[in-house]
Formats: sequence, structure tokens, C-alpha cells
Amino acid sequence: MRRTLVSSTLVAFLSCGPCGSAISNSKVKGAAAQTADAEIVFTSTRDGNRELYSIKADGSGAQRLTRNSGVHTPSDGWAEWSPDGTEIAYMSDPQRHGVFSIYVMRTLDGDIRRVTPEPAGRRDDSEFPTWSPDGANIAYVSPSSGIHIVDSQGSGGRLLTSTHSDGPISWSPDGTKILFATERGRSPGIHVVDVANGETVLVREFSGSYFRPEWSPDGSRIAVASVVGEDSLSLIQVMDADGSNLTQVADDGYQGGVSWSPDGRRLAYASLRGGNSEIIVIGVDGSNPVNITRSPRADFDPHWARRRQ
Repeated sequence: MRRTLVSSTLVAFLSCGPCGSAISNSKVKGAAAQTADAEIVFTSTRDGNRELYSIKADGSGAQRLTRNSGVHTPSDGWAEWSPDGTEIAYMSDPQRHGVFSIYVMRTLDGDIRRVTPEPAGRRDDSEFPTWSPDGANIAYVSPSSGIHIVDSQGSGGRLLTSTHSDGPISWSPDGTKILFATERGRSPGIHVVDVANGETVLVREFSGSYFRPEWSPDGSRIAVASVVGEDSLSLIQVMDADGSNLTQVADDGYQGGVSWSPDGRRLAYASLRGGNSEIIVIGVDGSNPVNITRSPRADFDPHWARRRQ
């Protein structure tokens, strides 16, 4: 199994060592010097496999970040920049068995490490990573047990809550809470869990499916994609942090969540606006939607870098 980071860097996956260990790499000088300047990381099938790419918010500078090959072509997805932009956390299924682990890629030299334990089976995998604001920890979802937190180097893992998240999660800008959505239990809806004690509070109850709620950069609002039909189309919505003042931004969301720009003025999301899944950047008020990918294959799961470029 072999992977390459962007076109100028060769990263050989020789083995998936124990949790927290770096995967052996061979590198070419120059590594990923430009990736730190890219604003949005996303998943795409434009080259045949589910790979990670980065792109600037104006649609320029698109780069392929992973290049998977082998008997079992890995499936990569749901990537998120670290707060300082030097690393990317993502979920990957190396054997294409539907079992994911969380990996971290260093953008400077292409080093990759697994930070979650080797999954024992399909229900024991690790999905949807999100960084703490200080970059020290990563929270993720386990379908079998709930929301976990692990050191960004792969040590000191702990279960935060056994309440299940039905999709991606988001760490609050002040570092005290994690936002998630669930359709299970007595109170389906959007919840926050206290990082210190694991207590959960319902933010907004709903009937239906809400996917990937995300805090605004200042923590005052929440963006969310809500599935409204059997065709997987979703509404892109924004609400206050307490669940009030829900407003619609767009009605053509598809396959993935929504992400805030660092200044809180725009959103990025996957759309079927032109009949194919593309990444759209749009004003929070629904103004000026722009297709920044324009690819004949599917582009989805965008995540904006938290820092200002």
C-alpha cells in the first residue's frame, strides 16, 4: 500500500504501526510547502479514488494531498486542518473494509501517523475527527461507544460521552464544549457535551436528520446541514449558539456538512446546484454563491482552515 502527498512528495505507507506511531515515509525535498496556504480541504473522487485535496476560497491553487494505490486502495475523507494549519486530521479506511481510523498528516514534510487504536471490527472504527482549539487533542466518533478524545500524538485516549453522534462533531472555539447531532434516545437533536465532565445539553430538538453542526469562529452561531428528503439534498442553515433564530442559507446541500470561513462571513458546503457534487462558497446571508471546484467528479466534505490566511 503506497501513498503520495501532493505531486512533489512521495509518502510510502510501509505499515500502520501502533497507535501514535508515525508511518514510515520516503520524501522528496519541497514536500507540501504550498498546502499551508490553501484555505479549504475536501474529499474528491476526481482521480478515481476518494482522496484529499486542498483549494483556495477563490477556486485557485487546487492540490491533491493523498495519492492512494495498492491492492486495497484506501478511502480517505472528512479532513480538518489543525488550528495552526500545519497538520490535517482525517479518517481513512486502508483496506476498504468499511473500517476507519484517524490519521494526522503533517503538511510540511508529509509525515503521517495513526492516532486512534487499530479497530477490531466494523463497529469499532474511528470517524469524523475535530481538533481542540489549541491543537493538543483530537475528538472523534466511535459508532460503538460514543465520542472520544485523544492526544494529537495518539496517546491518552478517553471516552468523553457514550451518547452517540450520528455524524461529524465540532469543538467549540473556547475549548470547553463539543457540538454533535443525534437521532437516537429521548431527545433527538443538536447537543453540546462539556469537555471537562461529559455532561450533555440539548441545544435544539428536531425531527429528521441534521448533519455536521459546526461552531462559528467566535462561538456565537452554529451552521448545520439538515437532510430534507430521500434524495439526500439538505438545507444549509444557521442558528444562534442557543438554538434560536434558525435561518436558511441554501437548499441544495449534498453529501457532507458545512464549514465557516475564518472571518465568519462565508460558508463552504457540497452542493448539487449544477447536477454534480461541487464545493460552494456562499455568504452567511445566502448571497454570492460561487462554485470553486468545477470538477466532473464528486467533491464534498469541505473544511475551512481556522486561521486567517
